[in-house]
Amino acid sequence: MQIVETMRQRELLEPWQLDMTEGDLYYNTRRYRKAEPFYERALETPYAQGNDTVRMALLKRLMNIHDLLFEDTKLMRNIFDMRQTAQKKPEYNAYLSMAEFKYGKRRHFQGYREEGYKRCLEAVEMLKEVDYMWKNVELRYDYAELLKMYMADGRYDEAIRMSELQEEMSRQRNATNLSILDERALRRTYGLRASLMAKAGRWKEADKAYTLWGQTKGGNAIDDFETLDYLFLTHRLDEANAIAKNYRLFLTEQGDTSSFRMLHLYNTDAQIHIAKGEYEMATEHLLAIKAITDSLQVATSRRQMTLSSNIIRVEQKMTKRTLIAYALAVIVLILVAGSVVNLYYVRVLRRRNRERLYIINELNAYRNRAIKANPESYAVDEVQTLETAAEKADTDENERLYVELDRLVTRDKLFLKPDLNRDDLARLIGVDKNRLGRIMVNYSNATNASVYVNMKRVEYGAQLLMQHPEYTISFIATECGMTNTVTFNRIFKEIYGCTPSEYRTNVERLQRPISKAS
Repeated sequence: MQIVETMRQRELLEPWQLDMTEGDLYYNTRRYRKAEPFYERALETPYAQGNDTVRMALLKRLMNIHDLLFEDTKLMRNIFDMRQTAQKKPEYNAYLSMAEFKYGKRRHFQGYREEGYKRCLEAVEMLKEVDYMWKNVELRYDYAELLKMYMADGRYDEAIRMSELQEEMSRQRNATNLSILDERALRRTYGLRASLMAKAGRWKEADKAYTLWGQTKGGNAIDDFETLDYLFLTHRLDEANAIAKNYRLFLTEQGDTSSFRMLHLYNTDAQIHIAKGEYEMATEHLLAIKAITDSLQVATSRRQMTLSSNIIRVEQKMTKRTLIAYALAVIVLILVAGSVVNLYYVRVLRRRNRERLYIINELNAYRNRAIKANPESYAVDEVQTLETAAEKADTDENERLYVELDRLVTRDKLFLKPDLNRDDLARLIGVDKNRLGRIMVNYSNATNASVYVNMKRVEYGAQLLMQHPEYTISFIATECGMTNTVTFNRIFKEIYGCTPSEYRTNVERLQRPISKAS
């Protein structure tokens, strides 16, 4: 850091080079939030914007940071930008592989597990074929992430295979004289393997991996965190507590106090204290989880379930009648409110929306049939459009351009970018803004580009409403690229004639058998 500061004062390198170097100093020691602004500043410079190699190197770092910090909106923007740049030349396939792997990992996190695995494994195969200096480093990262995905799904045989490949990549760099970097990679390998084997019930192998972990050097509090599952399952709670404490100090030092990483840490801390019978400490951590969740304004179903489960365990151990009475009162209020709302929807909204929803489902069915009839013309993503105008290219250029635009926007989910605008759409098909406006009026159901983008977002939102009942409306709005929930609700009602909540409720009712009484 002193050397970098001296070079800044003497102007020995370009500012973007020094920003990238300073970002690397933080990144390589897992201080991601401190690294992020340096990379972003370097990326905005004219040199980085005009040099694809430098641009992709910076995007790769930012993509990794936003993935590790669970910043999905920024991550999707990174993935999109990386794809667009890497697709220009075959020699950029290493970067394309990284973008595809991150997208597959995110799809798995969203619940599309098989698609997520497929994309990640294809990305790994692509990376194996390229000539890239840091290929082994990227591969061992990919194998570690696949290991955790398989382990979370209880697919232990596949996870163990990923652990073996991770170790193989960690040893390939220098088999006879391991550097500190390779030692750290091996340490992470053994830490993850200890937790994996413990979850799989293979205790001897778990103990062996933990012993090997203890014999390696390097790493920091984040790397040590990989052993927590093993320590927890083997009831080494004091050791687990010490590692969790070091991790919390590490994050606090960076100012990383309101993030998904801290949320996960507090959740782990709460489980440790519950197992030790320290219920007051567990309750404090659960309250901290609630505070962080409120500040983030988004919560995944998995974390909500874990939080609820831990609160129930604490309340079962504690005998205070006030807590029990409070919980019962809340349950009664929810039941009463639910009954009133249910009666309203059944008698009024169900009749009003049944025909509309039937039409929507019929249109989706026709679209799916068309896709099955000509699958090669469509992307695999859940939001797809019909490329019916391809055969008319010679007779109607504008219609062909609209179909091409709609295909690109839907296939790559460009509408997820919050700042997607008319100029971006025009550049996609190589026309000016005036011609784009005529194309929109004549061939889409939208009056302009802004309305078109919002229609795509709302259509994607309707899919999420049907596929993910656990998602909140505000979370779906953000996932669709909307700036706020109010805008999402307003546009959704303009298009579908009902609010997102009404739409979800009526979809659920239509999917259930209708009794004679109703």
